[in-house]
Amino acid sequence: MIQSENVQRIVDQAVDRLNELLDPENALVKSSDTILLGPGGKLDSMGFVNLVVALEEGLKSVLGLDLSLMDELYADEQWSERGLTVGSLVSLLGRLTAEKQRAKHP
Repeated sequence: MIQSENVQRIVDQAVDRLNELLDPENALVKSSDTILLGPGGKLDSMGFVNLVVALEEGLKSVLGLDLSLMDELYADEQWSERGLTVGSLVSLLGRLTAEKQRAKHP
């Protein structure tokens, strides 16, 4: 499976896990333009933490990668101005996982 497909699957599974915790009317749509954080964001701080935990667990189980996503997300401040969307999250995770795998296997 191609790296980007793995990352998309991990994000989709994390959204599914988070949706199990949310009321149906607050459920996230797995669309690239769904805003997670920032202006118009659908998640509160607890929802965001739950999403990050699910993502980190998915990255570990599917790709064998240990990433501290909270640090990475807050280091990438672009989302604070434009909002963090599902699509921008997939892009960020794709970049981070590629960098981590390159460092693991130079």
